[in-house]
Amino acid sequence: MKKKALLKDTLREIRKSFGRFFSIFAIVGIGVAFFAGIRDSVPVMKNTADTYFDDYNFMDLKIMSTIGMTKEDVSAIRQVDGVAGVYGSYSMDVLNTHNNQQRVYKLLSYPMIAKAEDENYINQMRLIKGRLPRKADECVIEYTNIKGADSRIGETITFASGTDEKLDASLKRSTYKIVGEVTMPYYLSYEKGSSAIGSGSIDNYAVIPDTNFKSSYYTEVYVTVDGAKKPNSYADAYFDIIDPKKTTITALGEERAQERFDDIKREALAKVEAGRKEYEKNKKKYETEIKNAKDKLENAKDELLVGQATLNAEKSSAERTIQEKEAQLQQSEQTLSQLKSQYSSAKSYLDAQQKKLDDNLPQTQKQIAEAKAKLSSLDEEIAKVDAQLQDPNLTELEKQLLQEKKAALETSRQVASPALTMLEAQISTMQEMVTMAASQLHALETQIATAQQQIETGKQQLASARVSAQQESAAAQDKITNGQKEIALGKLELEKQERDGAAKLQEAKEKLDRSEEDINSMETPKWYVLDRHSHYSYMDYGSAADRMGAIAKVFPLFFFLVAALVCLTTMTRMVDEERQEIGTLKALGYSKPDIAMKFVAYAAIASILGGICGAVIGMIVFPTVIFNAWGIMYTLPDVQLQADIGLAALAIGLASMITVAAALAACYKELVETPALLMRPKAPKNGKKILLERIPFIWKRFNFIYKVTARNIFRYKKRFLMTVIGISGCSALLVAGFGIQDSIGEIAVKQYGDIFKFDVTMTYKGEDTLSQKEQDLNELQKDSRVKSATAMAVYHGFYADEGEDKGIDLYVPQDVESLHTYISLRQRGSNEAISLNNDGAVITEKIAKDKHLKVGDTFPIDNGDGVKKDVKIAAITENYVGHIVYMTPSYYKSVYHKTPQNTGMFAIMRDSSEKDEQALGNAFMKKDTIDSVSFYSGIAASFQDTIASLSFIVVVLIISAGLLAFVVLYNLTNVNISERLREIATIKVLGFYDKEVSAYVYRENIFLTLIGALAGLVLGIVLHSLIMSLAELDTVMFGRNIEKLSFLYSVAITMVFAIIVNLVMYRKLKKIPMVESLKSVE
Repeated sequence: MKKKALLKDTLREIRKSFGRFFSIFAIVGIGVAFFAGIRDSVPVMKNTADTYFDDYNFMDLKIMSTIGMTKEDVSAIRQVDGVAGVYGSYSMDVLNTHNNQQRVYKLLSYPMIAKAEDENYINQMRLIKGRLPRKADECVIEYTNIKGADSRIGETITFASGTDEKLDASLKRSTYKIVGEVTMPYYLSYEKGSSAIGSGSIDNYAVIPDTNFKSSYYTEVYVTVDGAKKPNSYADAYFDIIDPKKTTITALGEERAQERFDDIKREALAKVEAGRKEYEKNKKKYETEIKNAKDKLENAKDELLVGQATLNAEKSSAERTIQEKEAQLQQSEQTLSQLKSQYSSAKSYLDAQQKKLDDNLPQTQKQIAEAKAKLSSLDEEIAKVDAQLQDPNLTELEKQLLQEKKAALETSRQVASPALTMLEAQISTMQEMVTMAASQLHALETQIATAQQQIETGKQQLASARVSAQQESAAAQDKITNGQKEIALGKLELEKQERDGAAKLQEAKEKLDRSEEDINSMETPKWYVLDRHSHYSYMDYGSAADRMGAIAKVFPLFFFLVAALVCLTTMTRMVDEERQEIGTLKALGYSKPDIAMKFVAYAAIASILGGICGAVIGMIVFPTVIFNAWGIMYTLPDVQLQADIGLAALAIGLASMITVAAALAACYKELVETPALLMRPKAPKNGKKILLERIPFIWKRFNFIYKVTARNIFRYKKRFLMTVIGISGCSALLVAGFGIQDSIGEIAVKQYGDIFKFDVTMTYKGEDTLSQKEQDLNELQKDSRVKSATAMAVYHGFYADEGEDKGIDLYVPQDVESLHTYISLRQRGSNEAISLNNDGAVITEKIAKDKHLKVGDTFPIDNGDGVKKDVKIAAITENYVGHIVYMTPSYYKSVYHKTPQNTGMFAIMRDSSEKDEQALGNAFMKKDTIDSVSFYSGIAASFQDTIASLSFIVVVLIISAGLLAFVVLYNLTNVNISERLREIATIKVLGFYDKEVSAYVYRENIFLTLIGALAGLVLGIVLHSLIMSLAELDTVMFGRNIEKLSFLYSVAITMVFAIIVNLVMYRKLKKIPMVESLKSVE
């Protein structure tokens, strides 16, 4: 009857003080939700993965050998008792270039005729889009859920070997049609391992029908074991089934491996010997070709000298001819001048004779006419005399007289006739002189015209001779110049061929020496029988789940601590309120356990109900959120939730024990009191000076209200502690949430902005010569879009980590002095620059931390040739993505006994615009010597997408922080108001307005929230560091920075939560009646 009455009283108390009950309910619910939800996420993650493994027949064992696996080996394995399925598989690393981006693909085989039910079809694919291959020339590729990525179904994809060996030596075809996109349990993680080609890590995978592989042996053999699907593959029971089969197959491998070893070693040595012969043959051929080229070059030089001498002789002859022609022209011009002078004289003489003729001719003609008339008259008279003399009648005297007259006449005639003749001769002479002068003038004119014509002809001939001489000289000179250029180019080409040939011969010799050394040092081959412990994706995912288990050990403890404090504060207040009732019950004869049961039941009911609610919500929400968060890095089907009743019961039991213990602790002190003392009011605490009162210069500056607030804050230490712890937890969750974004967000900025300063990398093809590489570098440096460029040797090596080889890149710069222009080597924190020297290598911080390396240590690294060499650590540099070792060419050669050959170029662009990147990429991808072009501008954007996908984690943390803050502040305010009802009612009576009363109470909440928020900043840094260290990936180092704004946001949001709680409690303050101040304390 008593217990029934107490139970009813407990239920009435719950209804009466529902706010107090809800506080315990809520904080227990939150604590249980975190504890059960985060702890349950571990088995949920592992169970989802295990179901995925079973559904797609994931391998239990992977068998490899240094000499490959034969069909006979597969048959032998199949005979092992307990083996369910065996699949001999082929795989190889290949390259594909898409949109100027080169990616490394793991090419896997697929039994096209196999059915999903076939036990021998191991590592099956989960089809996301399209269909599986039905023809030999079809393939499927990895499905990617990257934002903005386009489906490539229907396109063709072409692969290249990435090595000196052609792909057709291993595959029947290199081009395939993409018919689907898949995921598979074999590659659960986006980290797919290392590769010796391309970028050094596997970016994607593609699956082709196994009939395409030409190899006579399998790359690996996959095995499944009977009964292995029943237990969870992450449980010990699974490995209890696997281990015996692993031992049996290992023993089988020891028997079969030796059978092939001797033959393979002989074949390998024979190949090396054939390679040496080929090397000697090529060396002789190279020496002969170089000698012939040198002879040809010397002959060309001789011919050039002869040509130069001939040109000089021809130039001298041409100059002499021109000089002769110039002399002849000069002589002709002098003759012309003389002729012109003679012409001028002749013209003057002609003019003078003509004038003389013109002046004397009329007079002379007149004299001639007179002389002719006189002669004619004389002739007539003589005729008359002759006629008279014929007269016979003449006397002698008459005859004598006539004869004398005749004689006189004849004498006169003889005198007159010469005069006439002389006059006629004179005229004739004058005319002849004029005619002669005119004829001479004409002749001179002809001579002048001829001389002028000769001069013009001479000038033309001289000009023509000059032009012809210049043309012939220029042609000859061009021929000589071209010959000189050809000789210079021939010399350069000879030097290139000599250098390239020597480099190739040196490389071939080093390769032969290493091969022979490796063969001679070969140990007896063995089978490597690897279970899932050696599988990266399986272990990495399991490690991620286990890390959540580690987080589950930290988070719930904090919430349970807050729950204990809340419950202790709440129950203490409840016991204080029920003090008189406890005294009455004791006076009525109720036992201490019966009385305590009321408070225990109150706390237990709140805890159990809150625990049940928290377990249900937590085991749904948290596994889903955590699974989806890890889904950023893993490819899995949808989460498969499971109700872990045992875990829920444990969480509820722990929470109930804590609250019940708090309830017992709260009422124990009162139960030992006598009923008489209990029925009297509890004596108030003695007033004490708080710390601030002992600092006068501060205390005196407080007004009355602030002094009351300060006393109330520091007098109730339990309430102070509970509030600060609870609010600090809220603030810490916010700091951790924002810090996650800051830490991951800084990776892109620091790695691809501060550390990697280059914008683009270009890789050479394996067969490129040294001269071709130099030519490409010169072209890149001269490109208007490029600010600067350098050559770099990048080797994709390996290091041993717990028996497994993991990838590490070796960077060997051509120009060590300019390395800082492209890559910043520095110490994290101090940013002190690190110089690269010949004393050792510079290694990145992440691998140094993982392998516990320090300066001066040696670290064995394989440079990709299969042999690990000890590398001395000279310095450790800041780095966030990938493992890298930086070496000088000299140190690299001293370690690996091999001269580093540049494998690509790094460049900084003037403007990293998409247009310039596209143009530069297209220009260099057209070159036969460039294998790939990669730009780094898009990496920061992809990191931002990753951060965006993490934002819902921050939302969950903010909600959790809000709930925590609400419960703590609600409980604080509720208890505060309950304890101070008469005080609050009194100040109302004294005339305080509702807002002033609220400010009087809320001021304490704000101060306590601010103190808790500031304390939470420190706690948040610790929590953030813990989460970052647990969530860190193998090849990625997360930052530990938290931005100042994140601290500010965390404090601001915490204060907002406090204000919201104050607003919720405002109505309760407003409803406190003033009459409470008049009630008696008794």
